[in-house]
Amino acid sequence: MSYDPFSKRGHPSEASNIDTKVGYNQEPKDLAKLRNNWQAVWNEVTTIASNLGIHIKLPPGGSLYLRNNVSDGKGKESSQEAYYRTFIFYAIIDNVIGGLTVRCNAVKERFDVLWHYLDHSAAVTDQKARILAAQCCKRVDEESFVTEMRHLLFVHSVNFGKEKLLPLDLLNTIYDFKPQERSPIVCIGLTMLLTIPATVASAERSLASLN
Repeated sequence: MSYDPFSKRGHPSEASNIDTKVGYNQEPKDLAKLRNNWQAVWNEVTTIASNLGIHIKLPPGGSLYLRNNVSDGKGKESSQEAYYRTFIFYAIIDNVIGGLTVRCNAVKERFDVLWHYLDHSAAVTDQKARILAAQCCKRVDEESFVTEMRHLLFVHSVNFGKEKLLPLDLLNTIYDFKPQERSPIVCIGLTMLLTIPATVASAERSLASLN
């Protein structure tokens, strides 16, 4: 589906395709927690399979019988479980985490001025705003964007002090306070950020292969 960020839309909370409600770095962190909690994942899988009457068939794992007492819990696991955990589960989820981390860092580096402006000096914010404006398209005037970011910082300081807002919360707040008429480029930038898919097809295919 194509999306024109320059078209007029309703309140951003009404958007159905927003994919980044908790910040771009959260998905890799959540997957890392899942990755490091294999025993709980395996226990849940076997419980669900048992309740549904499904027989779990794992690939052969060789003749080794490994003790699972280092990082995945206590007790023993069969060679098949050890093989699946090491060469399939870890391999696939590490690939997904790596791909998402690269993507999230790239997006964050480009758009972070839109909601991390409290962490930057005025000079750095101006510089990042000019860079983002130049990277977006010719319809965005650099100096107008810099002026909007300065106004946004002032409004934020007056109303929220040092409290940081996630991109979606910030965009909704701008619409709630109705200063979007004075910050149209900021609203466009936040809308672009929030409608960029956080995941990619290769990551989804990797997770699907676990089924």
